[in-house]
Amino acid sequence: MSNLSYTFDSFDDQLKSREIERLTSNVDSHSKVMTEIFLNNGLHEAKKVLDVGCGTGAMIDMFAKLMPNTTFVGLDNSHHILAKAEENVLPNTSFTRGEAALLPFEDNSFDFVYTRLVLMHNHIPERIIREMKRVCKPGGMIICVEVDDETMIFHPYSSEFSDLMRANVAYAAQNGCDRIIGRKLFSLYKAANIQQVKVITQTSDYEGPYNDIPFPLQLAIGSDQAMHLVEAGLITEAQRIDILQKIKLFCSDPNRFYSGSFMYSIGKKE
Repeated sequence: MSNLSYTFDSFDDQLKSREIERLTSNVDSHSKVMTEIFLNNGLHEAKKVLDVGCGTGAMIDMFAKLMPNTTFVGLDNSHHILAKAEENVLPNTSFTRGEAALLPFEDNSFDFVYTRLVLMHNHIPERIIREMKRVCKPGGMIICVEVDDETMIFHPYSSEFSDLMRANVAYAAQNGCDRIIGRKLFSLYKAANIQQVKVITQTSDYEGPYNDIPFPLQLAIGSDQAMHLVEAGLITEAQRIDILQKIKLFCSDPNRFYSGSFMYSIGKKE
């Protein structure tokens, strides 16, 4: 059985296209804060950097342009998504196909190793962290960025949407995805004997009049309008109908607000 809950190469062509667009825009929306955190925690001094689960290469492209004298290597297990990443290869970047839990690199190869939104999809995230530590040089930095969906807050209808988010967290867990892994990063780092561990919580706040359903709510209700959550016994049909109505009202409210968090776990290999 695979240790992964997310396998890009199994998607149909239409879903692959949408996912490539989403992965790239997801990086763009948080690029400023992410760049500051990375640069202030070891990236600035690094000469060779590894992106574990690089996806479309959006992060590598962003960092490589800022640091043209640093070598960046991206790794992903998807042939199709790497083909997209290789459309924008810069002189100081390269891409390799491989598994995050079995990195195809020698010990002590990189000054800085990071991953973003990868651990949540793996049943044994500690294996990936150990591999990241193995290929990191002594004195090098290791950063993992993950979400914690139960930190999402909404106004108005906070209790209804919190119920929806918790139901989606439970449903994801049933299907091998840990959407509250952010809070676990500190202990995972300590178990891997990574030193000087700290966790930075980046809160992303959104406000204003929008017509579209916010992505966290889209993700939770899915393509079947949350019927899967009812069938799994995680919400009732009455809750589902009420939540969908509240989402419509939420989207039409010019003063609506929602916020979510990314967790950056940072540590050093000594």
